[in-house]
Amino acid sequence: MGEMFDVEKLAGELELEKSDITELLKDFAEYLAKTLPDLELAVGSGDLKQCRSLAHAIKGSSGNLRVQQIYDLASKMQSQADAANLPSLSPLCAEMKELIRKFCAEAQTL
Repeated sequence: MGEMFDVEKLAGELELEKSDITELLKDFAEYLAKTLPDLELAVGSGDLKQCRSLAHAIKGSSGNLRVQQIYDLASKMQSQADAANLPSLSPLCAEMKELIRKFCAEAQTL
């Protein structure tokens, strides 16, 4: 069992084979790695609409895969973008970058 996800538990909850869960988690890691630069750009340029859209997409995918830490942070980012609270997004984005790094490292061990 990893720190960010539990393949066995997720396989049981979603009624899928462990190999399917492994594939989904690896695909999600790739998606996160590709999406992070766009999220950083949106936050850096103050594009609240794009930031909200990306945070919402990450929230949905992480929620489906029960990756709670990323889900919670993406939800917080989405809420802050909705509230047009741009100053709060930069530190949240830095935190997201670290969580994504951690998730991708863990996913590589599958």
